[in-house]
Amino acid sequence: MHGVYSTRTAAFEISGESGKVLSPEVDVYLKGNCYLPQPEQQQVLGRIVAGGASHDAIRDLPGQFILVIHDKRNRKVAIVRDHLGQQPLYHTLEDDRLLFASSVRELRTLARRPWSFDRRGVYDYFAVKYTVPPATLFEGVSEQVPGTIVEFSDGKLQSAHSFFNRTPCTPLTDQGANQKWVAQFSAEFGKSLQTVCADADSHRFAVLSSGGMDSSMLVGAYRKLTQRRFPTIYVGCDGYKNDKAKEAEFVSRLFDTDHRNVYVSAAQFAEQLERTVEITDFPLDSPSTVLRSHLYARLGGEVDVLLSGEGADSLYTGYYIFDLVYRFYSKATARELLAVLVRLLPLSMLPGDRGRKARLVRQAMISPPDEYLLQNDILISNNAERLSGMLEAFDPGDYLPEFKRDLSGHSKADILNRILGIYRFAYLSAQVGSLAKLDDAYGLEHRHPFIHCPMIDAFNEISWDRKVGGFTRKRLVAEMAREYLPPAFFRMPKEGFGVPIAEWFRDPASLGQFVDLLNSAACRERGIFRKAYIDQLLSDYQNDRLEEPMYEQVLWPMVNFELWAKRALAIGVGVIGTVQNVLATSWNFLTLSTSVSAGML
Repeated sequence: MHGVYSTRTAAFEISGESGKVLSPEVDVYLKGNCYLPQPEQQQVLGRIVAGGASHDAIRDLPGQFILVIHDKRNRKVAIVRDHLGQQPLYHTLEDDRLLFASSVRELRTLARRPWSFDRRGVYDYFAVKYTVPPATLFEGVSEQVPGTIVEFSDGKLQSAHSFFNRTPCTPLTDQGANQKWVAQFSAEFGKSLQTVCADADSHRFAVLSSGGMDSSMLVGAYRKLTQRRFPTIYVGCDGYKNDKAKEAEFVSRLFDTDHRNVYVSAAQFAEQLERTVEITDFPLDSPSTVLRSHLYARLGGEVDVLLSGEGADSLYTGYYIFDLVYRFYSKATARELLAVLVRLLPLSMLPGDRGRKARLVRQAMISPPDEYLLQNDILISNNAERLSGMLEAFDPGDYLPEFKRDLSGHSKADILNRILGIYRFAYLSAQVGSLAKLDDAYGLEHRHPFIHCPMIDAFNEISWDRKVGGFTRKRLVAEMAREYLPPAFFRMPKEGFGVPIAEWFRDPASLGQFVDLLNSAACRERGIFRKAYIDQLLSDYQNDRLEEPMYEQVLWPMVNFELWAKRALAIGVGVIGTVQNVLATSWNFLTLSTSVSAGML
């Protein structure tokens, strides 16, 4: 979807919508899928026509969507991004024109003047491998924050409102209503799965099966709830030692599904990387996006809808930081003494990955939780110290300002809620936004049964002492999975769609062919990376001195950025904006969205 609204002439143009309701005074346009029968969808859109940008009507709209509300009477336009950002949405103001689109590429085709880099967005990308809304990689271009309504008139952004609570308000301990809400949480999962599969008779469905718990739950639950089954598909890497095809095949045998494995070679991965960067119009975050892109190209129209387990980790405490912060901060009674004792442990004697993980746990025991998240969490690819050496003109004060804002003034009672809010509204939207772009390119649709607002609402009501414990990631999801999967399943190792990044970077026929991009004149003169850092990185790479994590944390995003810049930028080499020059709309939007998320809803 993309469109233009001129506040001077009131001219309005839009294309790419999948549904609309028109009236003499207000028109509503939809892109995406609300998982509602057509008559019911039209009724909901009709309520929005009657009420304008009403919070209640929009919050009740399920699914993944963009809404554009054109108020002809009052000469204004409101644009809406779904609750958790499953559909990407970008906008910019150019003179008297509002430009909006579901991809940056579409937005650029509407622009009349060239764009330049936004240094703040670049900092975000190399910190976490995505930009944190509203920042993007371009000056003056905003990515709309998930779950918000933004209104424009008179040539400027007038208001930004949240219709979905950014940060839950769950108590640490409250046994009273837990049983009720745990049951509701489980019931809502079943409802969500049946809702997103309601059109299974008219569409060709499949489950993207990693062999992990989340996708396997989809296979087992659908079979139990409907007595039907979908085909399952696994995508993996040739020769990868941690390949999980056996786990996916085990699930297929359990539920008697038609199953296939698709493998990607090192050379195919490199070829598909360039194509995927072109499709997403963004340097990639996860290597698994390339695997998916290769798979969808192979499917060639055989599948209409792919079910996937996205959202289970980000929405329902699927990362160890929640257990670490709960145990060693929120509920710790002698934290200072514990910190002294832990510092005495000789963890340097532990080898390899075991030692690295032990040091991270120790850091969680002795560091404030906000500092731990910003320096060591899985969210973080590169911390401020590393970026200071990597990026030109980087100021640690510019490091992830939205995360710092969300964590500022935290207490033991609310820190877990704040961290969960970051995972939900930044990390998750980056994951599923990339998949939506692949959908458009390959003519299929991802559906994510775990991303379901009533399920999230029920989870929010459950106290933290019930959500976490025993270092069981996504504890409530794991308990629910036992309704659908046998005990033998839980004894198998889990990983997801892994990629041997380091090995393939060492292969000149695979990712190794892209490393010389970092030595090009364009890269060196663009003004992003410190030249001394490039020299040292290339020397370490050529002499096989790079530590294993550096391939994915540093080399992967740098190569992706250069692949993207080489293809996507229609601006002069070396042109780069400054944080201070970002168009006012981004900062106004940031301020407004902050105020409503902290209080209203």
